[in-house]
Amino acid sequence: MKGYNKKPFILSLLIVVIFTCLLTFPQDDALRHVGLAFANSKHAPISIFAVPTVWGKVYPYSYFEVFKDYDPWFGYDLILKTIATGLKSLPISTLLSQFLLIKMLSLLFSLAFFYLILARSGILGDIKDRDTFTLAYVILLVLTFHPFFRMLGIRPFAFGALFVVYTIGQKGILKGVLSSATLTFLYPYLAWFYTIPVAFAHFLKGDRKFALGAMSLSILFLYLQPSSFWGFQLALFNSDLVRAAINIKITEFYNSLNLLFFIYLSGFLILYPSLSGKTKKLSFENLLIILYLIPSLKYIRYFLDLILPLFFVSFGREMLKALLEPYRKLTSHLKWSFSFWKNTLVSSLQKLKLSRTRTDRERVNINLKPYLLILYALVSVPVIQLNHKEFSSLRKFQANLSIIPTGSLVLTHFNLQYKILYVRPDLRIIPSCEMGFPKDSIRKEYLEFVNDGEVLPLARKTNARFLLEPKGMYINPQNGKSLRLVKKGKNLKIWKVLHLSE
Repeated sequence: MKGYNKKPFILSLLIVVIFTCLLTFPQDDALRHVGLAFANSKHAPISIFAVPTVWGKVYPYSYFEVFKDYDPWFGYDLILKTIATGLKSLPISTLLSQFLLIKMLSLLFSLAFFYLILARSGILGDIKDRDTFTLAYVILLVLTFHPFFRMLGIRPFAFGALFVVYTIGQKGILKGVLSSATLTFLYPYLAWFYTIPVAFAHFLKGDRKFALGAMSLSILFLYLQPSSFWGFQLALFNSDLVRAAINIKITEFYNSLNLLFFIYLSGFLILYPSLSGKTKKLSFENLLIILYLIPSLKYIRYFLDLILPLFFVSFGREMLKALLEPYRKLTSHLKWSFSFWKNTLVSSLQKLKLSRTRTDRERVNINLKPYLLILYALVSVPVIQLNHKEFSSLRKFQANLSIIPTGSLVLTHFNLQYKILYVRPDLRIIPSCEMGFPKDSIRKEYLEFVNDGEVLPLARKTNARFLLEPKGMYINPQNGKSLRLVKKGKNLKIWKVLHLSE
């Protein structure tokens, strides 16, 4: 990873990553994991033998309740719970501690992601001048823009993506065992989806010792799993049937055959003849791309999380070499169009009295430090404003929910559940984080609620007392006689459900 402009490249990327993390805030899974971690951290002592988060209590009338003795995200929840215990000792509010933890995790996940893909691709070694610097940045942006923003969500699937990229070029039984054990600890729910294909790819095109270590650990883990683990797997495979019957669709479960996919495919096919023969061979990275291609075509989440990072690692360096000469010709051709503006600017600077005496050959010495400080100050203003606005919104949302009694069961829109659990992890929520996980006993009423806005049948079946209606959620007007508005905010209405006994 040697290169003349390696350090400036890394520094500039670091600045971009930091500011992006400061300007964004997750809206889904991370919120519920952090919220529950702080709620459970008061239950000491922390033990690795106890389930860190009982998701069955959070999501009643779902398969999480059926298999409530199993935490699908065991290690991740345990680590968050441990961190939350430490943060609670600080003299700041719990909500602020949660907010700061999410920012810290977003930064750590993002840095780990870029470190791994840059190290595995070797592209930094080819950055030697301004042209390679700029073109490498463009390639990095095009292939990792979407994966990067997925990483910012600090969702558990990120561990799987990081594991897959980490295993490229790794050797030895010990590394195979330790890396697979780490992923399995953090993400036992679907660790096999990453460890088994990686072990298979290593067996064919990588290091067989690594494959032996990874596969041995995976087999041992699967052998020791309780029946609840297999129940979750079966429920997950069957969840497509329920999701297909629901009008609301989750974006990450869309198939990849869309405009974005075909743009990437077209670009790759255009560049393919220019790539070296070595890159075109069935390497370990390319075999992984093939193995994950089928699930990636079915669900766009795997295309963004796995295929694009693997493409950068496998082909990024070759793309830089193939595009460098055309890029230089293009920039050379465009330079003439900027000559007029350049000459105009130079002429204007020469007219300024920046020194007492100066000939045309003298340089104009300008101190850039004040301008850089002004630039940083200007960038910091929206960062502070956006974070203050986000935090104030969460605090206001928490205050609005304060009228709901502790432990109440609430019905709500699928996408609002994460924010609810972030500020009120004591509440029980329908639907669960997996939209296709309702119990068979409520499936009919569940589908009527989600698709048709029928509140009362599901509320009667589950004894739900409150409905949280965000802006844009459809509620059948005929349900109005069974609902009483108890709180109204700008984007949220809280209803109490009446006539449950009728």
